[in-house]
Amino acid sequence: MEEIEKQLKWFSIIQGIVTIAAAIFIATALFIANYEVDAKNVGWLCVLWLCFLSFINFRYAWKITRRKE
Repeated sequence: MEEIEKQLKWFSIIQGIVTIAAAIFIATALFIANYEVDAKNVGWLCVLWLCFLSFINFRYAWKITRRKE
């Protein structure tokens, strides 16, 4: 069980780093494209990205826990 918790912990840390990187990437892409970088739009894109990563995290956790039983 400790191995599962350790894997999920590292996966969550990686998910957080990827979310921050996605926010920076989106803001940079909008800036390069000469769009008005609206914090609200970037925020919504990050929320959608975080929901997507959370779904992947849930599926990953589900597969790990089912594999051990």
